[in-house]
This record gives sequence, structure tokens and C-alpha cells, in this order.
Amino acid sequence: MAIIKSAWESRNTPRTTLESTAFLLSNFLFRQEDEKGARILLSNMALSKACPIAEQIFEFFRTRLHTPASKAQLLTAAIGAHSRILSDLLSESREHVSAYINYFTRGKNTPIMAAIRVKDTKLLRRLLQLGASLDMPSPSFALLSPLQYAACVSDVEMLQEILRQGVDLNYRHSSNIFGRYAGKIALQIALIVDKSENAMFLLAAGATLVGGELAIAISHRRHAIVNELLARGASFAEASTIPDTFSVLEAAILAEDVVLISRIVEDNSQAVIVQAIWSAIFVAKSSSDLSILKLLFGHISAPSELENLWLGIAMHLAATFRDLRIVQLILASGLRPEKCFHTGHLFTTNTEASKTLRIPYDYYWWREEMLLGRFAKCTLMEATASPFLSTEGPRLAILLLQYGYDPPRLCPDFFRYPSLKALQTLQSFGVEMTPQILSDSINENAYEVTEWLLKLGVDVNRTRDDYGHSYDSPVQAAAGEGNLPLVERLVNLGADINAPASYNSGATALQAASMWGYFGLVRRLLEFQADPNAPAAGRFGRTALEGAAENGKLDVVQLLLNSGVQTVGSGRRQHVRAIGFASQEGHHAVARLIKSHRPWEEADQKLIDDKDILEHSSNYDSDEETDEKYDSSDEASDAKVEVSEVLYEVAGENIEVDEKVRDSYISVEEDKALPEISVPRLTYVGESLVDEVDKRIELPGDAVWAEEYESLSSELPWLFWED
Repeated sequence: MAIIKSAWESRNTPRTTLESTAFLLSNFLFRQEDEKGARILLSNMALSKACPIAEQIFEFFRTRLHTPASKAQLLTAAIGAHSRILSDLLSESREHVSAYINYFTRGKNTPIMAAIRVKDTKLLRRLLQLGASLDMPSPSFALLSPLQYAACVSDVEMLQEILRQGVDLNYRHSSNIFGRYAGKIALQIALIVDKSENAMFLLAAGATLVGGELAIAISHRRHAIVNELLARGASFAEASTIPDTFSVLEAAILAEDVVLISRIVEDNSQAVIVQAIWSAIFVAKSSSDLSILKLLFGHISAPSELENLWLGIAMHLAATFRDLRIVQLILASGLRPEKCFHTGHLFTTNTEASKTLRIPYDYYWWREEMLLGRFAKCTLMEATASPFLSTEGPRLAILLLQYGYDPPRLCPDFFRYPSLKALQTLQSFGVEMTPQILSDSINENAYEVTEWLLKLGVDVNRTRDDYGHSYDSPVQAAAGEGNLPLVERLVNLGADINAPASYNSGATALQAASMWGYFGLVRRLLEFQADPNAPAAGRFGRTALEGAAENGKLDVVQLLLNSGVQTVGSGRRQHVRAIGFASQEGHHAVARLIKSHRPWEEADQKLIDDKDILEHSSNYDSDEETDEKYDSSDEASDAKVEVSEVLYEVAGENIEVDEKVRDSYISVEEDKALPEISVPRLTYVGESLVDEVDKRIELPGDAVWAEEYESLSSELPWLFWED
């Protein structure tokens, strides 16, 4: 079938002619299994007006399709394309045509639906004569009844013809069927698609008002229909009885009809008004006009618990839209909602600027999410830390405090770091500054804030808040920034230099400095008795040696090795992993340095053969368990494996090593396969190392090099190796 489809798609190109298509079709062997493909092609052909090539294909299928579904598809396509074979198909006997005329085609269509779509009442009558039905044989399968479909796509003449056949004017599916038109009668469908003439005709024909019609008409600004509906008994206070529709007040707000809004609020309860505030915030976001909101707030007093939740959601929505004017307007009206939903993630992409806000579509979608109630409740003060409030978080917190909200005991962890002035304002309300705020100020290089917090006497040690969330301690943050003077100051203030790493990607002060290669800082931390063997973070963590090796910090690796970092016993695992990380990242000189620190043992080889040795996992054995598991027997421990015999030979000897591990561990031997890395002389190393130290703090590494120049030649002999 693909070749016939190609011929039809190329019907307007020179390469496809009537002759070539005729030749193709005459030589095509049509099989029973081709009927499905034929139905797919016909459903596409129904969307375009028939041309000579299309007529050839229609004629070809006419004599070859046998199933009722396929024949119904052909008739539907012929109607949609206005094909000349239609008259031939309709000339067949009623007995023959009635066998397939009510079958649904692809897209849940029928021949009679196709006639309605092309607005051909004469064709509709002929199909009815041939056995077509206007009833709904399978409501759970069909999307629309013929009358509903006519209200949606056709005209008044077609509606009249269908009603002459005695169909139910107020027919509708049960409301639990999915779809835009589920649960709606033909009148409501005509209103939704803005077919005003169809709607007025159906009203005149006696369509029942079931609720929601007035809101739909208002949203389309159809004043004549609004007046007609009011004359027929519709009320501004009506509640919709069908899903997926707005209230009358919401519709008026979205239409920005202030006069109509004023009329509606007089006839509605406070609950209706409060929920409609959400739509008013969307309009204010789009227009920057708060007049509708001011009108609504003037009619709200003493809200219920549910209404207070709606108001809290409204405040959070306004803050998400970066418009605290609305929040202030709510608070100035004497309203004090306490709770809301965390809902900001619904607007991370398409509502950053008012011009991208699509009303009413975005509002409809957002409102449905709110009414489902699937979001966790939180206090408005807790919501100030939401990442979706960005810079508005601190401002919202201050605004709440200014209007009498109880201050939180601890400063919220705002997504965007607050200014010094904002923190000072929060502190003036009794909000306690936390070590996390101090750590964040260090990470953000907010020097004035850091200085103020230290003078304030913020605890420099706590690394876990009242909710159990862990974070870097201030000294860990300072080490990560390479700020030696600040590290020294924090230590003098009592900071624990060996505070454990936070579970997720955390690092001790020494681990952080080692990873970044801050040589002078690493040296100073070791002088402060920082533990070079401290365990890594439980998830994505690195020991000091592993971190320095992985990042190719040759000088720091040597310094750690000289400091007595453990490489056997409980340190065996980090020794092997450090070699693996260095090799994996291409730092071969670092791998050689670590490997040459001590003789290679059989237990090392067993450990390196473990394919999960470099995996990010918190479930691996402890160092003690690792050594017990992989260490050799007493006999084997005495026999050290020579350096030239470990891992595997790059030259090509076959050793039973897992292929995945082999890819990760290229040989760290000094052989031809491993690229030689030129180790710079001391004068050049000094220049390069200062580049690794934070330039904000007068280059502490330079001072170390200046003071310790003479001792380096004996302590770090590798610096003087010849290339």
C-alpha cells in the first residue's frame, strides 16, 4: 500500500501522471491484509478534494474492499472528497449499502457524519433512505451524536433537517466520557465553538438550559445570546452542572467586562466570588490592571476555611507571577489566609512574561489542577522558599511579617539568596539566622552578608536544620570556595574542621579543598588536623584522595600521600578508587604517582576487578569490610605483586579482567601505550598552582610556596623529576 500512498501524495508533481498511476494500479496485487492500509489511506484522502489521480485510486478500491468497515471508509472518503464515484455508490441497492452504512470509520466517523460536515442535506436524506441511522448505537464509542456534530460543524439548514427526523434535541452523553464535549447538549456545543446562529436556532427550537450556557456565551462576548439566555430563565447565580466549564463570574472576568462583573457579584455568594479571584489574577497578569481585583475584594469578608485556602492559593499565584501588588491588595483588604498549595511549577515556562500568557487556556488548565487538589498544603511562610517564587520569596516573607503574620523561628531557605537588607529586616522581626544562611552567603560570595552573620554570632557548626535536611557547614562552604582566611576565621570561632560530609554530594572541608586543588588551603587544613581519611558522602561522594586524583591535582595528591593518608587496611578502597578515577579521567601521571606510593598487593587486584568499584553507591562495603573481603591470606599478603604485573598489560596479553573495568582502567604503567606527561619544574608549578587558588583572597597558595620553597625539594621530590 505504501506505493499507492506515494502516488497519491505525489499527485501534484510531474513525476506522477494518470498513465503512470493506471499502470501502477493495474499491476498491483491487492491482498486481504491490505485492507487496513487502504482504510488509513482513504481517511487521509477524505480531507482533500478529489483529483483525477484520486479518482483512479477510489475506483481501484471500490472493487477490492470487502469488509463493512472498509466499505464505510470508502463511502465516507468519497463524500469528504466530493468524488464522482459517490453517485455510483449511492445507486447501489439499499440491501447492499445498509450492511455497512452505519459502521464507524477511522476517527470515529460515519458516512452520515461526513454528509453533515459537507453541509449537504440532500445527501443526508439519501443516506437515510439507504438505512443510515441518526441514533447513537454505541455512545461509549462515538464522540458526538449527529445533532451534536451538526451543531459543531454545520449550519442551521442541516440542524433543521436532522430535527425533522425526530431526534432528541437535548441528548447528551454521560458526563464521565472523556472529551471536550462530554456531558454537553447540542446547544452548549454550539456555544462552545462559537456558532451563534446554530445556538440561537436551537434555543428557538426549545433546547433546555441545563447550566453553563450563560458562562459560555459571556466568555465569547455574545451579548445577544446572553440576553436571550437571561430572557429564557438563565441566572447570574447559576452553578454549572457540566464539567470543564467556568462559572458565570469567571467568564465575565476573563471577558474583562467590568459592567457585567458588577451585576454578577450582586447575585452571587461569597464562595463564588473568592474562587473567581484566581481568574482575576490571570487577567491582572496579562493586563497589569488591578481594577477587577479591587472590585472583588470589596465583596469579601470573614471567609470560611475553604475560602481562606482559595485566597492563599491566589496569593501564591500572584507571587509566582512576580506581582506582589496583588498580595498587598489582599492583605490591605483585611484578609489573612494562612495556607496554600505548592503550585508554582505549573508556570515555569510559558508565563514569565504577560504576553505569553494564553487566556483562557492557561487559566482553564491551571484551575483544573487546583480543583483536583493533588498538591500538598503548606503555610504561606513556608511557600516563600519555593524555587518558583525566585527573587519574590524574601519580599513575600517580609510583606507577610509586615501585615502581622507570625515569624518563623528559622530563616527560610530562599531559592534566590536575599540581600543583606532583606535579612536584616527578617532578623528585626525575630527570625533566627541559620548556619545554612551563612553557608549560602559564602557560596554566593556575599561578603557583606557573611561578615554581618559572623558578627551576629550565627552557629558555625550545625549542618542539619529542624526538618532533618542536611547542608554544607560554613567551613565546608569556605573550603569549597578556596577562601583560606575565612576558613581560619571559622576555625578560630570553633568550627569543626572535620564535620562530616552531607549525604548527597557533600564534602568535608579537606575533601572540598582537595577536589578543587587548593594546595595552600589543603596544607593549612592538614595543619588544623583535618582528617585525610574521612569517609566520603553517602551519595556521589569522594574522599580527599579520590577527589584530588579524579580532578588531576597532582600536587595535592602528593601532599595527601605525604600526610599519611591510608592506602592499606581501611584505606585500601580509596587507594584503588583514586587510581581508577585518575585513569578514567585521563590523569595518568596522577595514577602512576598513587600506584607507586606502595607495592601493589593481591587484595588490590581483587578489589579493582570488582566492576562496581567506581559506582556511585551508598551500599558498598565499609573500608574495614572491604579489606577483610579482599585482603589476601597471611601467606599471600607477604608476597607483594610487582608493579609491572598488576592490572593488565596494554601490550596485548590476555588477562581475565571484566571488559567494563578494562575500559575504565587503562594501564598506569610506564610503558609506550601510556602517554608521557611532562611534569613542570618547581618555578612553573608555583605559577600554575596559584591559578588553582581563589583569586579573591590574595592567593594563599603563593604565600605557601614562598615560605616553603626550600622544603618542597625534599618533601615533593616528584616536582624535580626530569621529563
